[in-house]
Amino acid sequence: MAQQRPLEQALRFPLDRSSAKSEHRRIVTDFSIGNIKSIGELLKLKMTMATVMHDCVVKLLNHNDEESFECLCSMLTTMGKILDLEQAKPQMDQYFIHIKKILTEGKISSRIRFMLQDIIDLRLHNWVSRGPDQGQKSIDPSHKVAKIEEQEDPRKVQQQLLAKDTKRQPDPSEQKDQRVQREEPGNTVPMKKKG
Repeated sequence: MAQQRPLEQALRFPLDRSSAKSEHRRIVTDFSIGNIKSIGELLKLKMTMATVMHDCVVKLLNHNDEESFECLCSMLTTMGKILDLEQAKPQMDQYFIHIKKILTEGKISSRIRFMLQDIIDLRLHNWVSRGPDQGQKSIDPSHKVAKIEEQEDPRKVQQQLLAKDTKRQPDPSEQKDQRVQREEPGNTVPMKKKG
C-alpha cells in the first residue's frame, strides 16, 4: 500500500473548525510578521519613509488584538531605533504610554504581555538587545550554566593568582640573599663567567 502524504491525510481526516481557524490565523500572523520585518529592513536601507511606519504602528495599536500586538513587537524590534528619533520622540512616547496601558489592563496572554514588556525594556536600553548568551533561557539550561560558572570561578581565581605570581618582580632583598648563596663556597650551582 502506498504511503499517504500529509496533505492527503489532512483531507481524509479533516481538522475540526476551531483548530483549522487557529492554524489559518497562525499562518496569517507569521506572514504579517515576515512582511513587517521586510518593511523594517527597507526602512533601514532608507527605501521607505518613517511616516509610513508611524502610521503602521498606530494601526497596529488600534486593532487591539494579539496578532496586531505581536506584529507591533516585531516591527519595533526591527526598526524602533530608527523611528525613535528626536523629532518623533513625542509620538513614540504616546505609543509607549498606550503599550503600558495595554499591559495594565491585562486582557492579553502572558506571551504577548512579555513581548510588549521586552519592547519597553528594549527602548529603555536605547534599543540595544540582550546578547545571545543573555537571552531568555528555560530553567534547566540556566541551572546548568550556573553550575558551570560555579565550577569555572575557582579555576579563574587560580589562573589570575598564577598570572600575578609570574608577573611579580622579586623583592630587591630577596635578590641579595640569592647572590649571597651563590658566592658561598660549596655551592653547587654553577655560575656564569663574565667576560
